[in-house]
Amino acid sequence: MKAQRTLWWIARAGWVLSYGIILSVWGVHGEWLWAALAAIFGLLSIANSYGRRAWPVSVYFLVLLALGGVATLWSSGAALWSVLCGLIAWDVELFARRLAPYTDVPEALVRAHLMRLGAIVLLSGALGTAALRFTVSLGFWWVLLIALGFLLAFSLLLRQGLS
Repeated sequence: MKAQRTLWWIARAGWVLSYGIILSVWGVHGEWLWAALAAIFGLLSIANSYGRRAWPVSVYFLVLLALGGVATLWSSGAALWSVLCGLIAWDVELFARRLAPYTDVPEALVRAHLMRLGAIVLLSGALGTAALRFTVSLGFWWVLLIALGFLLAFSLLLRQGLS
C-alpha cells in the first residue's frame, strides 16, 4: 500500500512539474492564453489521477507534448525538461493504475520499475541536452544515410524481439 501511495505521489508531482514548467515559460513571456491552457490541462491531469479512467492519461501526455512543442519557441531546454517530467508522470500513473487491483505489491517490483524509468529519463535528458548544446551541419545525403541506418537497426531490433 505504501508503494502505491508513493507511485501516485510521483505521478501527481510529475504532472505539476511538467505543466508548471510550461506555464512558467509562457508566464514569463506574457503569453497568458497559452499559460491558461497549460494551467487548465495541468489541473485536469491532476484531477484525472483521482478518477478511474486510464485513457485520459495518454491524452494529457500528448497535449503536454504539443504544448512543449510550442514552448520551444522560447525555451527548448524548458520544453525538454517539461516533457521528461511528463514522461515520468505518464509512465508512473499508468503503472500505478495497473497495480491498483493488488493489495500487496512487492517493493522490489516498484523499485525495479522506478530504476528502469530513472535510467531512461537520465539517458533521454543527457541526449536531449547534448542535442540542444551542439550544432552539427550535415548534408542531405548524410542525413538520409543515417536515417536509413536507424531504420535498418530498428527493424532488426523489432525482428529480434518478435522471435
